[in-house]
Amino acid sequence: MARKRTGEGEHTHLAIKVERYDVSSDRSLNFNLIASRPWRDCQAEPVFVSSTSIEIHGTCIYPAERDGERYEISAGYDTSRRGDAVLTMRDVQKRDKEDLPVYRTRRGVAEPVYVCPNGFAVLDRAREPRSWRCYFRAEQHLVSDWLSLLAHDRPLFIAIHEYKAERKRWVRSISLQTDDPSQD
Repeated sequence: MARKRTGEGEHTHLAIKVERYDVSSDRSLNFNLIASRPWRDCQAEPVFVSSTSIEIHGTCIYPAERDGERYEISAGYDTSRRGDAVLTMRDVQKRDKEDLPVYRTRRGVAEPVYVCPNGFAVLDRAREPRSWRCYFRAEQHLVSDWLSLLAHDRPLFIAIHEYKAERKRWVRSISLQTDDPSQD
């Protein structure tokens, strides 16, 4: 099943065959040390920062109506962003008018009510070259795992769970894998 419409949006599972990739990795002084003045509060940031980014290019092979579409998926890790907050389940718990957490009772037990985000990244349509592009910040271990997979000679595929809400296409999950997701 490639596409499923629900009351709130449309779900599509994409299979993309990886054709090539580009990797960039660097280490430098924190920009805020050499800038004329810091552009954000940087007291908790490290003096030396490292970053790694991967850009993967491929062609959609599933579903049939998206066959041949080009994709550019970029993932990056940056140590200077270490202090950024990680979204937790508590952060997405529904709140009432007085900003108190909302609970529902199920079989006599109070359970929190959550508001599910649309996704963690957006797929944008690029005009030239005609392709879909996506960037997301990733944990260091994910970038390392992807680099390990890309070093192999086996064919690689990207599986994306796309969620279309209003006019945006969100990425709900993404995986780089050696088995063809269109065969599942």
